[in-house]
Amino acid sequence: MSNRIHDRKHSYHRRLSKSRRTKTIHIQIRPNQKIQLTNDYPTTISKPKPIRKSSSIIIEEKSQSQSQFQHNQSKSDNNLVLFHDHHRNPKKKKTKKCTKQHILFTPIILTIISIILICSLLPVLSIKSKPKLISTPVLRWNTSGITILGITGQLGNNSNELYLPWDIKIDWSYTIYITDQKNNRIQRYSFNNSQGTTINNGNLTSISSLYNLIGPLGIDFDNNNNLYVCDNGKHRVLYWSNNILSASIVVGNSTSGNTTNLLNNPYDLTYDPNSGSVFVADTDNNRIMRFQLNNSTGQIISVGNGIALNNTELVRPFGIHYDSVSDSLLIANTNAHNIIRWTIGSSYWAVTHGNLNGFNGTSSTEFYAPSDVTLDPMGNMYVVDRFNQRIQFFENGQSNGTTIAGQTGVKGNTSALFNSPTSVTLDNQLNLYVVDRGNHRVQKFLRY
Repeated sequence: MSNRIHDRKHSYHRRLSKSRRTKTIHIQIRPNQKIQLTNDYPTTISKPKPIRKSSSIIIEEKSQSQSQFQHNQSKSDNNLVLFHDHHRNPKKKKTKKCTKQHILFTPIILTIISIILICSLLPVLSIKSKPKLISTPVLRWNTSGITILGITGQLGNNSNELYLPWDIKIDWSYTIYITDQKNNRIQRYSFNNSQGTTINNGNLTSISSLYNLIGPLGIDFDNNNNLYVCDNGKHRVLYWSNNILSASIVVGNSTSGNTTNLLNNPYDLTYDPNSGSVFVADTDNNRIMRFQLNNSTGQIISVGNGIALNNTELVRPFGIHYDSVSDSLLIANTNAHNIIRWTIGSSYWAVTHGNLNGFNGTSSTEFYAPSDVTLDPMGNMYVVDRFNQRIQFFENGQSNGTTIAGQTGVKGNTSALFNSPTSVTLDNQLNLYVVDRGNHRVQKFLRY
């Protein structure tokens, strides 16, 4: 290194900085000049490399202990060590400093960002993490009904009057249909209108006229809103196509009988949308019959003798309802004072509610001549307990009923009482509609 330096002419400017016992000399090297190093400080040169223009040399003054270490290596009594700075990479040095700062501050920054993200996402995460709950409507009704059809205690044959009505159904368009038995007609009421329209001639008893009715009772609809009617006085079932005034006969011929193509005072029917079958409560034959629309010969699916009061016999069934969920029939076994469930295709049925031995009663588990039964979408049961003057509610799977309308054993014509109710149905808001037969009216009980 000395030989190279002496081969050139040098001029230099020396600055010594004594911060922390360190002396720094910035040397500007010019061609053909030599640097004369004094002997004031014996020097040791580390790893000599070619000197570039604008290079700098750092002379670092060591502490006494460090100097002793250097002295042992360089055999010099001086504490100055000469280093070339040109071989150091300034960018690398800065990178190291930056890396140290990142190591120090990155966890803090990440922690702050994580806290912000968690706080912003917490509401969304908490909503998603909650299990989906199936909302169950609160089932309670006003105990006082509203008269929506008919006039309380007043029979008549005007468009706003009824005479011993029996059954009620509500179709998908919210139109109400009533069988006005003693007026021999079926009344249709549009929403919030107490003036009915007769869909058959009404008050005509001529047997020769196909669509003249005598004492119509149970009704139901199929998937196309076609109407089926139990023409009780003529021992037959009629079919009205939607928006067509003329009817066709499903079964019966105005003569009572007990063969598979005859009926005896049918009281109710229900439509099975799965098979397209119509099930008929053939009341005075103590049996349930099954018919297809284009086949007047029916199939007996259950039968009783009308005398035995046990769970293997039907005794004048008045009401029938098809449960599509369980593919079964619910039967109001009226004179046996109980409710029977019969699964389609089964060879037996079971009493689900009421007295097993066919006795009437007034307790929460008993009936007195139940005339109708229906279900809501949750599988809860509603029973018209006719001679107990009440509507009984049974939560799905429960045998103890709750009176939701009427008062047990009390007959009357106030808004909270009935006089021989016969039929019940629900709208899509689960409001309750009851045919109050003896008061010639229909009562609506609002759910709240």
